[in-house]
Order: sequence, then structure tokens, then C-alpha cells
Amino acid sequence: MSATRAQRFTSLGAAAVLGFGGVAVAAPAASAAPSEAPKSDQKPQAKPSQATASFAKVKAEAEAVLQQDAKVQGFGQGADGKPVVLKVAGTQLSAKSAQLVDENKIKTIELAKPLEARAASIGTVLGGSGYGAGQGNSATGLCSIGFSALSAASFGPQAISAGHCTSVEGALIPGSKEHDITAGKALNVGEVTPSSQKVVTGNNKAVVAPNGYRGKVVDWRFGKPGQTKADFHPKDSDAKKANTDYSLIDLAKNTKLAPKVTKWNTADAKKDDLLSKSTSVSGVATAKSGEKITRSGRTTGSQSGKVTMTNGWANVSNRIVYGFGTNAHSDEGDSGGSYVNTKGQALGVLSGGGTVKEGKKTTEFSFASDLTNDLNQMKNKTRVLVAKTIGYKTPSGKLPASPKPTTAAPTTAAPTATDSASATPSGSAPATQTPAPKPAAPEGSIKPGGKVSGTGATGFTGGTFVDSKGKKHKVEVKGDKWSFTAEKTEGTVTGKVYLTTKYTVTRGTTVKYITSKLAEDPKPEPSTPAPTKSPSKSPSKKPTSTTPAPAQAKLAVQPRTIGLDKFVGNGDKDKKVGVTIALTGAKPGSKATITTSKDGISAKKETATVAKDGTVSTRVWGLASATDKKVYLGKYDVKASFESAGAKAKTTASAQASTSLSSSFKVVADDQGKGGGNDDGNKGNGDLPRTGSEVGVALAAAAGLLALGAGLVLTVRRRAQR
Repeated sequence: MSATRAQRFTSLGAAAVLGFGGVAVAAPAASAAPSEAPKSDQKPQAKPSQATASFAKVKAEAEAVLQQDAKVQGFGQGADGKPVVLKVAGTQLSAKSAQLVDENKIKTIELAKPLEARAASIGTVLGGSGYGAGQGNSATGLCSIGFSALSAASFGPQAISAGHCTSVEGALIPGSKEHDITAGKALNVGEVTPSSQKVVTGNNKAVVAPNGYRGKVVDWRFGKPGQTKADFHPKDSDAKKANTDYSLIDLAKNTKLAPKVTKWNTADAKKDDLLSKSTSVSGVATAKSGEKITRSGRTTGSQSGKVTMTNGWANVSNRIVYGFGTNAHSDEGDSGGSYVNTKGQALGVLSGGGTVKEGKKTTEFSFASDLTNDLNQMKNKTRVLVAKTIGYKTPSGKLPASPKPTTAAPTTAAPTATDSASATPSGSAPATQTPAPKPAAPEGSIKPGGKVSGTGATGFTGGTFVDSKGKKHKVEVKGDKWSFTAEKTEGTVTGKVYLTTKYTVTRGTTVKYITSKLAEDPKPEPSTPAPTKSPSKSPSKKPTSTTPAPAQAKLAVQPRTIGLDKFVGNGDKDKKVGVTIALTGAKPGSKATITTSKDGISAKKETATVAKDGTVSTRVWGLASATDKKVYLGKYDVKASFESAGAKAKTTASAQASTSLSSSFKVVADDQGKGGGNDDGNKGNGDLPRTGSEVGVALAAAAGLLALGAGLVLTVRRRAQR
């Protein structure tokens, strides 16, 4: 290969190589081409001492040093990917902290004062609505609901908010003018609406709405597990994710839930109409540095901003909280309120807030408890309610109708034995009785133990059907279809289907069906023509074959969309890593070739002998040793070339066309790869065969591919210099 051509293509080499069915080889890097002298206009790289050290480089050391310094108010990763330290303006870091910050050029964010939990006390003038938490029937604190949720165990109504909202004011912190927040005391929850609060009439006393929802806090945490008094820094830096600020509220059984986040500062709030302007919750995600967010709470309403800090912790009223920081405005009473991104994905709940001093300029800073981590710390007791509608119809397309009364046809008396001979006219056939018709199955019924199914399952991993008696049935998800097995006894069944992921759940969809032994299974289409009623006059010269027609060839790819973290890994040991590709309907004993390519450039191509059942399958994945795993992102084209089952020769154009199938899959960022679904292209059913040959296992072709090298390496064309 010439030097010019080597410069036109950059092999990812060890940085990014596709593993295919257990075979993965890195070709020589492009730098193997003759090197060029550096151009005079090229800028020399900055020395390590002149640039800010990377977050990954200083993370471990920073956690060990900064956690021991009470002057440090927080640490995390800034919007530019570099490390940042929070401190109060005018305070001095310890010698070790200052040295660490100076040597690594770490950016310091100066707060006007320590962050404060954003719960409000009774008497605060509020412009929105939320809830009051207290002991007995009294409310001692006002906060905001973060997200509607359903119990993972019972699918009962719940809500997620901040843990410090369960607090009552404690004694003064030794050596401080601040009161300690003793969480876990105010556990009764009642709704406070704009009308019950009477803000619009000037009365600033909040009253729990008489007809509002009621609930009780069943799980909470503010700071480290079990913490009941101020304790600034956790002793174990590895356990910082256990330091959170969340509360889980069980609501009354018939409480209405909406999978939305309201914009509290609208005029409709005066009429208690909080759904008129709202955002639908689409899922749960982790905040990304620099992304736009909306924070919503009962005091300041809907506020926009950006994520300015991730991967870190902050001191909120002398408790350590793991989460992310933003520049969105917040105030007392907004605590527990929601953070969502532009996709409607739930990110966290407000924990604390304050201001940042940048010279003479003052800006906002609010800190949120990370929702994904909160749910993990709750041991997945709950799931966030998302706005997704799933489909269901009874087998007939409508609910079973009530049976209508029928009128029996008039009958005549049967002849006696003595006059039976004369009762039959001469020359006529003897009378016969018509057999009673077979009872019909109820409309919309299925056989006991049959499948109940529906649509709208894309993006979910499973689910549960809960019948009216509380019995649970496991719901399976395949692509966009969900299904579960009906009871094995006859009867009418009603209940609700909930589709779920690890962190999310849909509203229950009502399902009603009848199981009946009289119901018939769908009749399969005959594979051979039905015989004629009368034989032909002359037999055909050639006997008709009764061999079933070969199945239509199909190419299945599973999943069609996959997150980067599930595509890259050790595919040799972990069979769940990567994408599975399967071909069915090929000619047994023939050769089949499967090619995977990206941007028109072949990434992998191998050939295998088709198994006796006409199948051949393989997997493809990205190697964990890749320096930059993001190179794997994008669309991949898959093509299978083969000889179809039953084909005698590939001599005509139509025969050639029938021996090639195409499909594709996408590798996306981790927060986008929760959906996916199987390939149902080529009019296939998306099911992958469980048997058949596997490409890449003891293949003679592998030696040739290894020799070529470049045939196994994903290459990327550089953009032409303009």
C-alpha cells in the first residue's frame, strides 16, 4: 500500500476492532506507513504542567484528599470534562487540597455560602403547589413532588421526592449558627394546592387541601445510610453513591397519577389546573455534562439551565449528596422537584441550592440527587411512571358481547311404533333426525393456557399482568409485541398489564378475555393443495410431490438498536455482548457468507457451511480494549449471500436475486440503547434460530482472513482536505 493511500485511511487498529463470532484481529496501524516530517505550522502540545489534568487522572487522589478537607464543598466533573472543586468564597483550602488543585490546575467554583436544602417552612410565600410533610395532621415543611411512580411489588401509586423534606428543625450544630436537619421525622404527606394555599389572595399560610392526595414516606435518606445528625465528610470515599437525598412516598390506593412534570408558574395554577402546561416523562437517564435541563418546583416553577457538573458530590446542609450540579434557579420549597432533559427523561430531584461568585458577577447553582442512583439505593422498590400507551384487543377485536336469548324451532310429535310403517309414504326415504349443533365458543375467547398479546412494547424489557384477584403473570416482550400465558381454567379474566424496564413502568392497561375449551386455534395454511372431490379421468404422467415447500429465507438481526456499553466487551466469554445475526432457509450443505460493513467499508466477512436445518448464525461485537469506544457508534449494514433451500442452480437473474438478503443495526449512546427490538424485516418474524452452524468456529476461511488482516479491521475514511 502506498504512503498516500495509507494516509487516506486510518485503521482503528488496537483502538477499535470488531470481534466476530469469536474471531478478532487487529491490523497494523496506519502509522506503519512512511512517516512525514512535522510541519512548521504545527503547534507543540502543552506540557502536563501547563494544562488541567484530566478528571480520570486526578479522581482517585482527589477523593482521598478532598474528602478530608471540611472547606471543600464538592467535587466533580465540569461541563468541559475537566475536574472542578466547590468551595465557599473567602475560605482557604487545606495545604494538601491547595497543592492538589494547584499542581493539576483544577478549576475552583466559589459559592457565596454553603448550599442549603431547599425545603420551605410554613409561612413562606409560594407561587405554585406541592405538598406538606409533617407529624400527625400538621405540616412542618413544604416541598415538591419529583416524579410519579408505581411500586415494583404491588404497582400501587407512589411518588419520589427529597429525603430532607422529611425533616424537622433540630438543635444547633456545635460551633455553628445553623440548626441540624434531623430527617425521617415528618413522614405524613398531604397535597398543598394554590387554592388551599391562597397565595393569589395574599394569605401566605399553607393549608393541606381537604380533597388533595394523602401519603406516607416509607423510605428516605439524607446523607449516608442511617445518618441522623450532621456529619460532613463520609469516611469511605468509595461509598459516596450511598450518600443520597431521596424519599419514597406511598400514596392512597386510588390516587390518580400523571406521568408528567407540570410548569408550576403558569396562570392555570391559580385554578389548580397543573396539567394544562406540562412535560411528559419518557424515561430515566443520567445527566450529561453541558446538556439542557428543566427544573420544576412549587416555588419558582419551571426553570431552564444546563448541567455544569457531573460524577460528583456536594455538601448540602452538612450532608454529602451524590449527584450533579446545574445553573438552574431554585428556592425554598422547590426541594424534591424534578429535573428533566429535552427528551423528557427524568434525571434527578432537587437537593440544595445557592449562588456562585465569578468576580463581581453572581450566578445560580443548584444540586440534584441523581435519580438513577437513588433508585438503585432504594433497592429498586419503585419505578418512574412514563407516558407510554400500549395496545390490546381481544382475539375478535372487541370485548365479548353478552349472549342473546334464542327461541327454539317448533317440533312435531314422533310417530309411535305401531303406525311407523304407514307414517312413511311409499317410495320415500325414511325420516332422519338432525344432530344438535356444536356449542359455539364465546366471542373473543381463547383456549385455556393460550397466549394473550398486544403491541406497544418497544423499549421495554418485560412486564406483569395483575388480574382482579391480585395474581401476577409474567409478561414477555419481543420487539413491539408483549404476551403472557392465560389461565388453564375456563372463565372470564380482567386485570391490568404493566410494561417495565429496570427504572420505568407504564400505566396499567386494562385487559379482559375469556378462556374456553370450545375456542379453536388458528388453522395453519396447508402446505400442499387439497385433493379434488372426484378423481381425474386420466392419471398424470408424473406423480405430484408431497414434500412441503421450502421455507422462505429470512435474515434476523437482534437487537436492531444496541447501546454502546452492551456492544463493546468480551464477546468470547459473555454471550450477551454484541449483536446476533442469523440466516434461515438456506440450502443445507451449501456455503453462506455474512458481511458486516460500516459506511460502505467492510468490517467483517466470513463464510460457513449451512447446517442441516438450513441455518447459520454469528455474533459481532466491539473489543473492550478499544482506546476510544465512541468509534463504534453508527449504523452497520449486514448482508447474507447464500443458496436458498430447494434451488438447483443459480443460473438466472431471479435465482441470483433470491440468494441475497440485507438488514442493519445501530450502535447508539448508552442512554439511547434501552429500546432496540428484533429484526422483522424480510417479512420474517425476528426469531433467532437456536440451532445451526456458527460462523467463526473452526472455519477454513479464517486463515485467509487472518492473512489479509485488513478484511477484519474497521477502517474510516478521513475527510478530504479542502
